[in-house]
Amino acid sequence: LQDLEAGTLEEDLRLCIRQLCHQVFTLQCQLRDQGFLHWQLQAARGEDAHLQEELKAQLNELQKRQHEANLAVSPLKAKLASLVQNMRPPTWLRGHQR
Repeated sequence: LQDLEAGTLEEDLRLCIRQLCHQVFTLQCQLRDQGFLHWQLQAARGEDAHLQEELKAQLNELQKRQHEANLAVSPLKAKLASLVQNMRPPTWLRGHQR
């Protein structure tokens, strides 16, 4: 009877050891996967920072061009307003044109 109990106990211990080994292996795989995902996340964050810097530079360039365009258009607007003013009939003719 004691031999039977000892054999059962030994078999139970072997089963527990196998289960623990399987759990350790599973945890190691999960840790490896998490490490790889962490690496991917860090790489994505780096790419994100790089793209943000590129977009900021492009935005600054576009704002500079817009400012230059506004400066270039201002004299043209003034010239157009002057031409339109010169094309209007004199004040004394305006009342008689109806």
